Amino acid sequence: MTSTILKVDRFPQVGASTMKDVPVLSEIEQVLAEWIPPAASVALAVEERYVRYRPGEWDIRLKPGDPVRTGSVAAHVMQSGRPVETDVDEQVYGVPYHGKGYPLHAPEGQRAALVVILPQQFPRAVSPRRVIVGRDGEVWRPIPVEDIAWFESYDKRTWLHSPQGKFTTIHTLSALEAQLPEGMFLRIHRSYLVNIRWIQTISRDIHGALIVEMRHPFGQRLPVAHGCTRRVREVLGF
Repeated sequence: MTSTILKVDRFPQVGASTMKDVPVLSEIEQVLAEWIPPAASVALAVEERYVRYRPGEWDIRLKPGDPVRTGSVAAHVMQSGRPVETDVDEQVYGVPYHGKGYPLHAPEGQRAALVVILPQQFPRAVSPRRVIVGRDGEVWRPIPVEDIAWFESYDKRTWLHSPQGKFTTIHTLSALEAQLPEGMFLRIHRSYLVNIRWIQTISRDIHGALIVEMRHPFGQRLPVAHGCTRRVREVLGF
């Protein structure tokens, strides 16, 4: 999580039941738009109590005026003054949850926190892989992803091709698509996932299908599947 600190102009009186009149600046609105899925509830805490609560599908049943309890995400945020993301067990509020909390710049030096409340099983954002371990017999070699020209699936195995050599990896192409840095690799075929930076040229074969030629020292010509053609053209812009 980043160390963003959000700002509000003033806080409403404890006891109101909605968030509609909370005067927030664009920083909070941006965070809400970026982070909050339908499953999430949202809580706004000032000092020792919650002043706003908007229940979502995962409702921990807070009310304005409820205390900020020790062990909650709001308590962690106000104690540290920094963003906090952690799981909270059911002993705190009776319902386990995964919380993302953000410190707020409050008027008159008040401590405050905005907390996004999610199920503990909610998918987390995963940092992209920067290294893939390749195997050659009984030797394993970490390969930086920028050095991998393409991944290939055949013979019920996944292979990676790099200047260091050709290796197998335990990851499937589908798993790699989700784990690699966004915008670096492109699926051109059910059997090929290529590093865009390693593409030398794109041309057509005698039947009009696209062919991707990889840069030196490889020079391999890889077919683009008909079902991937539109996506390839959109991503590469031609």
